[in-house]
Amino acid sequence: MNSRVNRRRPFGFDIDDRFADILRTFQNAQNKRIDCPWNLQHPRYLKFSEGDILVTDASDEAIKSGQTSVSVLKAALKRRARIASVSGLHSKVYVFDRYAVIGSANLSKESERRTEAALLTDLPTVVSSARLLIETLMKRGVVVDEEFISRISKLPVTARKAIPSGAKHQQADDGHPRTWLIGLKPVQEKEEEQAVALKGLEEAEKCVREENSFVSRIRFRGNSLFRREAQKGDVVICIWTEEGKAKPSSVYHHADILHRENDEVNDVTWFYIEEYPDAHETTLTWKQFQKLYLQVGMTGKPSQWASREISQHHSDAIHNLWFSQ
Repeated sequence: MNSRVNRRRPFGFDIDDRFADILRTFQNAQNKRIDCPWNLQHPRYLKFSEGDILVTDASDEAIKSGQTSVSVLKAALKRRARIASVSGLHSKVYVFDRYAVIGSANLSKESERRTEAALLTDLPTVVSSARLLIETLMKRGVVVDEEFISRISKLPVTARKAIPSGAKHQQADDGHPRTWLIGLKPVQEKEEEQAVALKGLEEAEKCVREENSFVSRIRFRGNSLFRREAQKGDVVICIWTEEGKAKPSSVYHHADILHRENDEVNDVTWFYIEEYPDAHETTLTWKQFQKLYLQVGMTGKPSQWASREISQHHSDAIHNLWFSQ
């Protein structure tokens, strides 16, 4: 019987009007991705760390109106967070390690006095989608560095309640993460493939989100839909069959694709996934997964050599029931 001690308990969905409590809970998260609108004034319960991402509206209008605080940006930059400014930003999305918070609350004093709604979830597809949105906005935004801070520090600030007007509306296409069910087995990497494989590994390691995670690489050949279309940000459920075994030994819970690297010379595609610290503790046996597969309403028999996409509905259902098997 497969041991699954110290399992990560899913939050599922929760509506909570105590946003400050959520921030306290995730204060020590290893990896923070914050997409906060122009009202960035008072992150009392949230201190940024090296490698964290903050996307906010640090336009001249937002600074001069007092909606975004220069001192907050200075403090985040000093702690080596990566910051970008997107004019007219009005979304409120927060990603802490493997959890996402999506709601109405700003990081401001006003939000402490109001009743705010926050959706807290650990559904892998939702978290990945939120993370992709923030990373997309980070790339599109203007980098906030010391020179940027120096310039906006000289702007006159007149506090007012009105939302800055005149900002051009932007729509971010954050993509929609897909979930893939794939069968894997040990493979001997060829020497001529090593250079490309290691190049991809270096890129993937830059994207690791949890301090104690490690990167696993998957070698794919052939003309499967997974190989053609799977991208960074997608989620995989891996069915693992040990060498010489007729049946799978374990099935791994959802994991994010960090990077893909195409080796056109050798006709190989490498996928790099993040294995979280509890990856081995949260596996299911093949028998348990087969039962779960049918329990969520998927048709047909699951194949140990699967290479297929599954719907978000089924992906979320599998996740929600995974830890009760």
